[in-house]
Amino acid sequence: MTGKAKILFKGTIDDILDGIVIRSSQFQNQGISLDEGSTYYLTQIELDQLPENSYEILEPIEQPNSGGGTSGDVTVVSSVLPTGAAKETTLSSMNNKIPSLGQTIKSSSIPVTLASDQSAVQIKTNAPYIVTNSVGVNANGAVLFNEDVRNYKNISLQIIGTFTATITVQGSNDGNTWINLPVSSQNSVSSSSLAATITTSGLYQINVQCLYIKVIVTAYTSGTATAVLVATEFSSVPFNSTNTVIGTRAHSTLPADNPILVAGEGRVTQRTTTGDGLISRFVLDKYGRIVVKNGHIRELQDTSTMLILSTTNETTLIPAIATAINDITNIVITNTSATDVRVDFRDTTGGTVKLSVMVRASDTKMLPFSNSVLKQTAVNTNWTAQLSAAVTDVRITATSERVG
Repeated sequence: MTGKAKILFKGTIDDILDGIVIRSSQFQNQGISLDEGSTYYLTQIELDQLPENSYEILEPIEQPNSGGGTSGDVTVVSSVLPTGAAKETTLSSMNNKIPSLGQTIKSSSIPVTLASDQSAVQIKTNAPYIVTNSVGVNANGAVLFNEDVRNYKNISLQIIGTFTATITVQGSNDGNTWINLPVSSQNSVSSSSLAATITTSGLYQINVQCLYIKVIVTAYTSGTATAVLVATEFSSVPFNSTNTVIGTRAHSTLPADNPILVAGEGRVTQRTTTGDGLISRFVLDKYGRIVVKNGHIRELQDTSTMLILSTTNETTLIPAIATAINDITNIVITNTSATDVRVDFRDTTGGTVKLSVMVRASDTKMLPFSNSVLKQTAVNTNWTAQLSAAVTDVRITATSERVG
């Protein structure tokens, strides 16, 4: 039956009518007699006035399909609605009104109102934390910053302006007791050293080792200083992403993915030269053996001009170097005369004899110091050679290496 449901009453008339808002006479006036175990056809409005669980629906209400409606239409006939509210809608018109689950952009999200007793919600951001403040006239004791920096690792503090004042950075873990912290000047390569206070404009680095940071003026005379503080999050510490650890690599294979090399560089040709302070890999031959040059760095090795002696005068063999000492690594002596002679070597003019060599007539002595060197005692001194007797011709050459 269109518009009505067939129901089966489960209780007595008293049970059914107990607590309903419509009197039994109203049902009786409509010709409805509520008998236990009987079946009836009732409209939805009549069903709504019966107590819960007092009936069982045997046949649901058949929805009408007249008036141009389509299957699935929902019609509100007699419910009390707010002023201006629509009484009819379709399921298709409700489609896509509720956003899909999952994170999306702001315009496609439903606003959320937090509970009044909601505990603090941590919000993560990749942007640096920036605060600006100024110190003006009569600002002795002024606090530029008093910040909670527990989520930050590094702080950059820039002081701008012309002033006569002392600025001190302090740290604390309880927010009450403050300890003076050193700052590192970043104004030039040579000035990146720790300082107890700031007295000039510039850029300063603060290494965060506490929960709170405070920047105060501990002495003020004149002028104005502007301070800009930038705190960088833990996750924002720069990392050179061009170098990655990729695990082991087999022998005699090309490197890939710009790895951090922990082995030497295999070479079968000469490598280009480098300079002081620049990175230089150690060199391996094609079998993986370390290539080692016997002796010192080539640019710090010297070979003396050949010294020719025929008298007993003490003569300079290797000249002095003001900032370095010269350790002898090799000596060659040739005696072209017909007389045996002794040659004495000193590491400074008139000093103690460090080495004596007897050279026979028409003979040559080669003295390589393969496991050690003939050490010089002090910088800015010369090596000398002296014959024990006058002879026709003795020629001496020495190789040395600069140290220091």
